[in-house]
Parts: sequence; structure tokens; C-alpha cells
Amino acid sequence: MRNFYPLFLLFMLLATTILTAQSTYYTVKFPNDTTIFGCGASAPLIYPVIDKVGSCNFNVGVNKTDYVFYTNGCQNCYKIERRWRLLYWCDYNPNSYSPFIVPNPGDTNKGPTVVGNSYNHGFIEYVQIIKVLDGDAPVFLDCPASPVVICDLTNNRSNQYNNGYMDRCESPVNLTIKAIDACSKAKIKLTYRLFLDLDGNGSMETLLSSSSPNAFPVETTVSGDTLCGRIKFPTNYELPYGRHKIEWIAGDYCSAESVCKYEIIIKDCKRPTAVCCNALGVNIMQTGMLTLKDSTFLLYGFDNCTPTRDLKTGIRRSGTGVGFPTNRTVNFTCDDIGSQVLDVWVQDAAGNADFCKVIVNIQDNMGSCIPPGKPTGTIVTEFEKPLPGVNVWLRRQAANQPFNALEKTDASGRFSGKMEPVNCNFSVIPVFDTLATWGVSMADVYRLADHIDGFELIASPYSMLAGDVNRDNKLDYTDVKLIERMAKGEISTFPNVEAWRFVPRWFDFKSENPFQFPIPDFIAQPCTLGYRQDFIAIKLGDVNGSVKQPLGAKDNDGLEDRTSGNAFDAENLTLLTISPNPVRRHARVSFLMPEDGDVTLSATDATGKTTVAMTLHLPKGYQEQWLDFSGASGVQFLRLQTANQTVTKKVVVAGARE
Repeated sequence: MRNFYPLFLLFMLLATTILTAQSTYYTVKFPNDTTIFGCGASAPLIYPVIDKVGSCNFNVGVNKTDYVFYTNGCQNCYKIERRWRLLYWCDYNPNSYSPFIVPNPGDTNKGPTVVGNSYNHGFIEYVQIIKVLDGDAPVFLDCPASPVVICDLTNNRSNQYNNGYMDRCESPVNLTIKAIDACSKAKIKLTYRLFLDLDGNGSMETLLSSSSPNAFPVETTVSGDTLCGRIKFPTNYELPYGRHKIEWIAGDYCSAESVCKYEIIIKDCKRPTAVCCNALGVNIMQTGMLTLKDSTFLLYGFDNCTPTRDLKTGIRRSGTGVGFPTNRTVNFTCDDIGSQVLDVWVQDAAGNADFCKVIVNIQDNMGSCIPPGKPTGTIVTEFEKPLPGVNVWLRRQAANQPFNALEKTDASGRFSGKMEPVNCNFSVIPVFDTLATWGVSMADVYRLADHIDGFELIASPYSMLAGDVNRDNKLDYTDVKLIERMAKGEISTFPNVEAWRFVPRWFDFKSENPFQFPIPDFIAQPCTLGYRQDFIAIKLGDVNGSVKQPLGAKDNDGLEDRTSGNAFDAENLTLLTISPNPVRRHARVSFLMPEDGDVTLSATDATGKTTVAMTLHLPKGYQEQWLDFSGASGVQFLRLQTANQTVTKKVVVAGARE
């Protein structure tokens, strides 16, 4: 039609040229072609516009005939071919003339202007095209805005999605939709496209379409003006767990379509079944403790999808938590003698879980929870020197019969509890926070530095623990600096730590590196060790083990040492520390007096000149004195002298200054 129109124009031009000499009766402008949108819209009636000329006393005759063609049977979407016939009554002979056909210009909607004349006898026919369309697509009434979750509660059909290596679980599905059209009501064409992940690899590799051969049909019903549709799957047809997608397409037979698409998540929602044994009686171990596994109580568990071998299990005391437990064991102590209620859990691969309850009767038929007597023990240094005066706490924090009793070690480093606990569920905790500077000197600084630098390694794990003065479980120059500052008198305590630490004698370091595994500093459940609680005492900062035996301690021969007060034992006179060293002006000198008596403190330079001198009468034991070195400079030799002994130590005076 588009190619014909230029020929039509050429024809009209030629006809006009040829017929110029013909008499003109009238001119006519035919109405435009038009398209109307709207549900059930009516076609407008617009008549041709006629300009009459000539002397005929009659009007031009006009006739209209409509031919209606419906689109795909849709009553609200159609085309009208409107035939217009015009005749000039003064030159009309129905027996002689046929109408002059004016073709519709297919490349434009504008109606043509034509001349009625003596050539065509004023008898003209033209067809106007009018289209009525429903431009609104159907509307889905229940299209999901988010993925639709289908919870499966059925048992697995192992013959559906089983490739011999993997058996995927599946679920029945019911895919439905509702749609309505404002114009066509329920007269809607419903189709679908279904995207499936049948192999469980996360990709929807399978497409099922309602237009495919042997496709699942769409079953529709009408409720009022609403079309209800569903995919009619075969009997027992199910889809595997995973993510799938469907696209519903609704058309109104007038070429207008709408699409509803959403994901379908099919998952297991059925809890597994846990079956426990009846009440169980068990005897606590000689250690006063007992650990039981969930498998002790679980007879079996099963699930609709997850194989039994892949089920997870857990256990906890009833009323002590929510959700699936993180532990597979539960511990009991002597405090738990009697009936205890436990929850034994089973969880499937989808995270569904359930539990069964069981009663266990914790028994002590061997008397493991009955203490053999009062707790006793000994606290000594690495070199078997006893440590008297240590506070030893016997502490029980259980809900029933708690206690917090304090004992002290005697001169032999021994302690013996004054109370006898009802069972072994308590802890023994030693604490001894004395003067932190005891045993700390520059010799410890050099010894630790040699170890860190690899010149001479420390073999004893206890000596290495003594060097870790900031308790960060490693030896480095931070420890060296802290020990040096204490040896020089700049600090009197190590930050945030006590002067002593204790390690149970039974503890096995299991490595040349004592910091590799956690080290206990108390003993729990003491019955496990025969009720004797022995500790090794470690003086922090005393890397070379120079700290002397404490006051009132007895050596291994059972004889009491002859020291008194709060000092360490000394027979030969002992000069402990000079701090700071180098000295600016004043220095603190600490020393041990082996007995009551006079002592002289003096300093001489390299030429033998005395720069400091004082004589004091002091009691036996630990002593401290401040000396004024303002009159000295350079290297000095400090002499500590009693009637029977003399000790000398080098001091450097850097310069007199307050």
C-alpha cells in the first residue's frame, strides 16, 4: 500500500491534467484515519467536508457503511473499515456508472481531497480506517513482591533427583496466580516460563515454557471477573530444594501483556526427630569430675531429608540456654551428685533442630567426692627452699556450701587446712605479695639479656617465668628494661603484677618454651592429686635465682634458719642493691645483717680517699640506708663492714645533683 500511494498521486496528477477541461461538480475532503484507545470505546463519526459548485439544485448524496473486524476475537479491540460513497444527483445514472474508487493512502492518516466532475460523474467511493484498541494490559492481583518460600514437611522421594552421587530432596509445589483485565474482565490468555535449578549448582539451567511441546498445561477457572490459573503438574511431580523462578504472562487478546515474575525458594522446614534413652545412672570418676557425650543418651535421630550420618548433635543442661548447643559434651563435678536433667539435640543440614530430655543420676559409689582429710601442701622455690608466710586460699564458689578460707605456710613452707570440705570441688590459690625488689639486681638484667640475644640460654622454665615481669607470656627487652629500672631503684614494683607467682609442682611444661601452653596458678579439684597441694614459688625479676631463703624457713635438714624480721636469710654479710647506680647525689643501699651489731658504710675513690662514712648499730635482718654522695665523683668503692665481715661494691657517681 505504501508503494502504491506515489503511483496514486501520479495518477491523480495526470487525471487532473487530463480532466482540466472537464466540468467540476464539487470537491470533497474525506475524514482522517484514526486510532482510539479505551475499553469499549466508540468510533467517532466525522463526515466528509464537501464544497459544491455548479448549478445542480440537489445536494451531493452521502452514504456510510461500516464493516467491523475484531482482533483475535476480542470484543473490545477491533478495526472499522468505513466506506463513504458520494454521488452527484444531476449526473447520476445507476445503470451506466460504477463508483470511482479513491484508494486509502496507507502511509498517512490524513484523508485525501478529491474532485467530483464530469469524468467520474461525481460518483466517488473511499474507505476510511478506524482502529479501536484496549491499551491497558491485564493486572495480576497477587504477584509476590519478594521470593516465595515453600516449606517442605514431606519425606524424601529418593527416585526423583538422585544421580547416584547426590540425592536431592524435593517438595510438592502449587504454583498459582490471579489476574483481571479492566476491559476484558476474565477473558485473559495466561502462559508461563519456569526456570529451574534441577542439579543444585546454583544456576537455573532448565527452562519449561507453556508453549513448549508436552508442556505442563495451565488450568484456569473464573471467579467473577477474576481469572485463577495454576500449572497442572503431573501426579507426584515435585521440585528439588533450591532457588527457582517463574514468569507469568497475562494477555488480553488485544496484544497488551503484563508479566509477573518472582523467585521460588524451596527448603526443608521439618525438624529432625531425636530419640533418647530412659533415665541413666553413672558413677563419677576418682578425679571428682565426669564428662558425658551426647551419644551416651541419644538412641537415634532421623530426618526427612538429611541422612542420619550428616545430622549434628549437641547436649546441654536443661534450662541453661536456647537454640542448638555448641557443645557435644557436658561436665559434672561433685556438686552435681544426684539427678540432672539434660537436653540432647539433633540438627539437620537446613538448620532445623529438636531435642529430647533425659535424666541422668550422678552417683559417687567410689567415694571420689569425699575428701581424704584436710588439704595440705608445701610451697618451695625451684631450689627447694621453703617459702613461709604465703597466704593460701581455700575457695569454693559453688551455689551450695561456698567458703573462702585462708591458711598460711609455716617456716617449712607447709600449710594444713583447718577445715575439711564436704567434697573436692574447691580451689587452692596461693598469694604472696612481698617486697618486689628482693632478689633483683643488675646480674638478672645481664642474664636475661644474654638469653634474649642467644649468648647463653636459660634452661630452667621457672627462671624464664621469673624474667617475664610484665606477664605477657614472652621474654623481650621490655622485661629487661623493667628489671634494670628496679635494680637501679627507679621503680619498686612491676606494673600490675604481684611479686611472686606460683606453679603447681605437678604441672608439666611439655616444651622448652614454658609460654607455649597456659600455665595454671592455682589447683582445682585437689582430690585428683591425692589431696596434697604442692607449688613451686617464682620471684619475678630474680632470673638468676639469687633470692635468699625467707624468714623462719627450715632447710631440707629440718633445722630452722637463724634469720628474723622480714628479710631474707644471710650468714656471710650481704649487700643487696645500690640504687640508682650510677648515682647523681643520693643512693639507697639495701643489705642484710647476719646479726645485731655495729656496721660501717664508707666509700672511697680510686686514690683511697674516703668520700662517705657512717657507723650505725642495726638489728639482724633486712636494712636500707640512704647515702649522700654529693662530695664524690667518678668511680667509688662502697664498703659494708661489721666486726667480722666486709663486703665491697663498685659505685659510679655521675655528678652531684638533687
